[in-house]
Formats: sequence, C-alpha cells, structure tokens
Amino acid sequence: MRLYLINPSNPLVGIVNVRESRWNRYQVWKPLSLMVLAGLTSPEWEITIVDENLGAPDYPAMPRPDLVGITAFTSQANRAYEVADLFRRLGVPVIMGGIHATMCLDEVIARVDSVVTGEAEGVWPQVLEAVARWSRHSIRAISI
Repeated sequence: MRLYLINPSNPLVGIVNVRESRWNRYQVWKPLSLMVLAGLTSPEWEITIVDENLGAPDYPAMPRPDLVGITAFTSQANRAYEVADLFRRLGVPVIMGGIHATMCLDEVIARVDSVVTGEAEGVWPQVLEAVARWSRHSIRAISI
C-alpha cells in the first residue's frame, strides 16, 4: 500500500522562499511529525514524505496513493484543503492532523475523510489498521 504524508506549503514560512517572508528570519518549521509517523508505519506501506515548502510537487505525475496524511498549522489550512480536495476527487482517502485539525475539528472534518486530534503517535498504528480494513467513510475522528 502507498502512503503520502504531506506538509502543505506555508505562506508564512518556507525553506525555498526564506527571504520573502519576515517570519523566516525567526523560524523555519520542518515536518518532523511526519518523519515520526513514517517511522511508526508498518513495512507493508510504501511511504513518501512530501514537504511542499521545498517546492511544488507534481501530484498528477506521482503514483496514486492508497492514503494521504496531511499535517497543518492554521497558516497552511487553505493549502491543506486544496491538496485534500485533489486526492479526494481521485477517490483517495485523506486523513488530517496537526494543530489546526485539533483546534478546528468541525471545520476540518468537513474537508477530509478522517481527523486525528492531539498527538498522532499514540494512535497511528490503529489508524492504519482501520484504513486497511474499512471504507473511506468508516472513520471520521480519532482523538487521544
């Protein structure tokens, strides 16, 4: 099974456009949580971590995944929803987590198939097991 873990582009900070945003002078956030989730993912999943802040990927040219996981700060939410819409139109289930999903659950659940609130590390294996067993509409919100 193929899994994409995506960190959407962030208009406030980014590695590529360091000089274009004053926020970059203070902090550049890296998607460490996605690397942790990749490490917790069972070996039958082929994992690709996509950090859009390194450059815009050509999603249509990439192999179709079985699942997409997206993390987002609120500043990334609009782009996260665009990415989710793209994959959901292809019939790929999308799960979203991160601080925005945790704080704005009702907004997020309307835009993706599943939401993980809080720290995903504690429930990630169960999320993947559920995705492998059930249809895209079987799991709506998973919290710890």
